[in-house]
Amino acid sequence: MRRITRFLSCAVLCVVLSACWPVPGQNADRTGHNSVERAITPATVADLELAWTTFTAGSAVVSTGGVHIVDPNFCAITTVRPSDGELVWYSILAEPDACGAVQDATTLTDPFVVDGKVVVGYDTMFNTRGCCPALWEHRFGTPAFDVATGAEGSGPLGGMVDSVRGDVSVSFHAQQVSLFSNAVIASTSVRGSGVGGPALSIPYWLQDGTTIGRDAFLHSGYGLLATAPGDPTMGYAVRAYSLSGRENTCGEAGTETCPQWATPIDGAAAGPPVLRDGGATVFAVTTAGTAYALDGATGAVQWSAPVGSAITGSPALAGGVLYVPTAAGELVAVDAATGTVRWRGATGSGAAIAGQPASAGGVVFTASTDGRVAAFDAAGCGAATCGTLWSTTAGTRMTGGPIVSNGQLYVPSNAGLTAYRLPA
Repeated sequence: MRRITRFLSCAVLCVVLSACWPVPGQNADRTGHNSVERAITPATVADLELAWTTFTAGSAVVSTGGVHIVDPNFCAITTVRPSDGELVWYSILAEPDACGAVQDATTLTDPFVVDGKVVVGYDTMFNTRGCCPALWEHRFGTPAFDVATGAEGSGPLGGMVDSVRGDVSVSFHAQQVSLFSNAVIASTSVRGSGVGGPALSIPYWLQDGTTIGRDAFLHSGYGLLATAPGDPTMGYAVRAYSLSGRENTCGEAGTETCPQWATPIDGAAAGPPVLRDGGATVFAVTTAGTAYALDGATGAVQWSAPVGSAITGSPALAGGVLYVPTAAGELVAVDAATGTVRWRGATGSGAAIAGQPASAGGVVFTASTDGRVAAFDAAGCGAATCGTLWSTTAGTRMTGGPIVSNGQLYVPSNAGLTAYRLPA
């Protein structure tokens, strides 16, 4: 793998890691809320101005080493300096080798910052037309790079990491069926200290995403509806899997891990679950336009609320309010205790909101698929429908939700990552 490093005489560092945005959703509960941000507030947000734009497009996280961007177009990870967007280091994750190998498809995971390293997983499929006897080859990897220098080494995680909490991770593993087939066998594992029980056996990629709680990891999407052997019924649900003491006796073949509980939902998951207090309450949203609050211990539905439009990503959670993104271009503020809609935010665009909103300093930010970036007062405006405190256009189609870190707003689009900050 190639790596380019540029010497820095100085760097803009996060004061503490919590001021950064080290994982998708900002924290292990995936709340999308940065509680230590103070610079951007409802009183100052209208003064935000363009700081810089990179040409690297993709999901991003922020650490003490800079802003790390995973670029699926070039199968690479790029780290830029927060102050000016200048390159710090760059590495290609997977590339063709000798004898005419052709890279046909690559899947990248979101980046995670763990123990001073930025970790990203990849699955690359090659058609090795010039390299007999193999006709197909898959390569799987989870490289870990030092956040400051880009030095590559072995990381604390294995497989294509999907969620992290401390030293516990949920990740995917894959085994190629044969050299003559592009098919793979996928499995899921949970790793970390204190994680016991037999190896996890789930014969599906958890494509909708998982979130790790203190005692279990939560999955929202397609899978088992039963929690005991003998019932292979499948469907859309939120389900909890124990971090220890698992039983691989469920499913049609009796070899699948049994969920602790599984609660049916009315459609496909719109994003990974969001947790309150490490999983005491589990919030899930669907493309059918319904938000759910579930008891984390039993899966019992505490409330469900239709928001009037398909939901396009996980909600942000801050101050007892869920901020739900919709396909109609509305931000819907839902009381997290009751499911009551408090107010709706009009982005000024009919385009769908892309990904999870970001909350910080009493402001909620959204990014829409047409490039519109909007900011709302998290407390609302005293009316049923609220306008924006600030909005701008970041370019073309947005590729994910915004990030707020150390007084700067970052917005990913297919034109690149754009940063905004308050005037000096």
